Amino acid sequence: MCIVLTGTGITDLRDGKVYNWWLVLGLAAGVLCRGAVFFTGAVFFLIPSFLLFCFRMIGAGDGKLAAVTGGFLGIQDGLFVIMIGLFLGALWSVGRMWRDRSFGLRMGYLLHYAESLMGQRTCFSYDDLTGLEARHRIPLAACLSAGGYLYLLGSAAVRLGGCVL
Repeated sequence: MCIVLTGTGITDLRDGKVYNWWLVLGLAAGVLCRGAVFFTGAVFFLIPSFLLFCFRMIGAGDGKLAAVTGGFLGIQDGLFVIMIGLFLGALWSVGRMWRDRSFGLRMGYLLHYAESLMGQRTCFSYDDLTGLEARHRIPLAACLSAGGYLYLLGSAAVRLGGCVL
């Protein structure tokens, strides 16, 4: 799992994408380690990830990485990892908006999107992440990877602390 997290995080930072062969490696490792129960966690995360991808709120690789992570760790631990990763992504995003002084612009864009979505009662992409808007892209796989490592380190610390007491 750690190899997949590292590989996907690095390639997302470097190339702006998550390569499917990393995800296939994670899928194979997850099935070998967890058996058929892997698919329960993977499907649990794949469905909402697919919906977020349809709205272009996350990339396809990010959603598949969330599914592999959830399949490998299970639903409860996978939720912790994904939530930590999303929190780190939100911090990264706020930091970038602060640096670019674009917080008001981006919040206005979000408000306009929400108003349009409610007014038109139809689904459409939040952002196509091409052209000028691509600079607002956050490498979510790197954030999910960091979330995975933070969770694993925290879990190890709790286990070690429990042994000492």
